[in-house]
Amino acid sequence: MAIGLSRLYLGVHYFTDVVAGYLAGFVWVDAVLIGVGNLFPDVGPGAPGPPRGPPGSKGRRPS
Repeated sequence: MAIGLSRLYLGVHYFTDVVAGYLAGFVWVDAVLIGVGNLFPDVGPGAPGPPRGPPGSKGRRPS
């Protein structure tokens, strides 16, 4: 953010150039995150967690 603002302050870029650069950066990051999510579907907030309890307990803890 600071680099774009400094470019505006120094007058070396137009406002629309800086906004377009930010937009392109956000699109790139979004595309990379979507791509990583497709390559590694078992990683991330929507992935199933590890099994709980001992093996064969189907998630129940021993009482």
